[in-house]
Amino acid sequence: DRQAEPNDVLLLDVFGQLEAAYSTARLCFIGATLVDVGGHNPLEAAMYSVPVCVGPYTSVIAEVVKDMRAVAGIIDVTDEESVATVIERACRHDPALIATGERGATVWHKHRGATDRIVKALCARPRVL
Repeated sequence: DRQAEPNDVLLLDVFGQLEAAYSTARLCFIGATLVDVGGHNPLEAAMYSVPVCVGPYTSVIAEVVKDMRAVAGIIDVTDEESVATVIERACRHDPALIATGERGATVWHKHRGATDRIVKALCARPRVL
């Protein structure tokens, strides 16, 4: 119930609460990318122009991460030092880090509407009885 301080860290281990956190975040680390399980969806944070960090294991989200890397819209962290560096940059409101988040948002915009495209494709197929 208290107001967050400017450099508070919020660690969530719940379902259904991430969007509210992403909407106010200055930095996001995508869970399940430090271990070989493949990662969670980085576009959920990218839609808010939040700079997104991922670890080395992104097999489940590989295509999105590839798209985000192509526009320099994601940050790879591999060790404690790289994590500490990116957190420090977020605390300083580093303009380059903010720009990374904005570039990541362009990938989210590109992927918007997937449900509509799938429904249209399914409706366009001949019915099989």
